[in-house]
Amino acid sequence: MSQPLTRFASGRVQLSVWENEGAKGRYHSIRIANRYRDSKTGEWKDSGRFFPGELSALQGLIQQALDFLGNGERPGGRSSRPALDPVEEGGRGQRPF
Repeated sequence: MSQPLTRFASGRVQLSVWENEGAKGRYHSIRIANRYRDSKTGEWKDSGRFFPGELSALQGLIQQALDFLGNGERPGGRSSRPALDPVEEGGRGQRPF
């Protein structure tokens, strides 16, 4: 299995930066997880759910990733990746995953 380019962590909250190769060249993706130990098996697992008290940690990790990646902007202030479609009220919106 490949390894992330870098990782940032704050307590159980982890952010990994991955470098990928696609048809249009290299790009980066981000994975954010909340680590926990399964009480039945003792194994470490990941969750995509966070408590409100963990939002500050998420914000700090995202800022670290932005700093690492140079804020992800191209010359002219455009993002290197298209923005996600907004989530419509009562709907799920369009997501790339």
